[in-house]
Amino acid sequence: MTTLILGAIFLNFEYVEHDLIGLLMQKVFELKPEHKKALTRDLLKGVDYIHSRGILHRDLKAANLLITRYGTLKLGDFGLARIYNKRKKADYTNRVCTLLYRSPELMLGETVYGPELDIWSVG
Repeated sequence: MTTLILGAIFLNFEYVEHDLIGLLMQKVFELKPEHKKALTRDLLKGVDYIHSRGILHRDLKAANLLITRYGTLKLGDFGLARIYNKRKKADYTNRVCTLLYRSPELMLGETVYGPELDIWSVG
């Protein structure tokens, strides 16, 4: 028997075992240069993908970079993400991004920004 709940939205997510911060905290795991290159490539491809579709993540940090059991990096936690217009920058809040990943312009109170915000966090 199937129950239909009108107006309900159900989200189904892939289970990902690790986040980058968790892997970095483990004493028995070592990221080799080839792992770092592959993770950086995946991160840049993911950020390019969301930016090409007009989405700002606004909270990129090691805890939001998920690592599958096969070593593939995926972007997670889009709770602060916003749609942006590539031709006309909107006025957003500057209370985004974890402090250690926050760009200088956000620290100085800027509220008009675009993809450069995420690129700073990637760095």
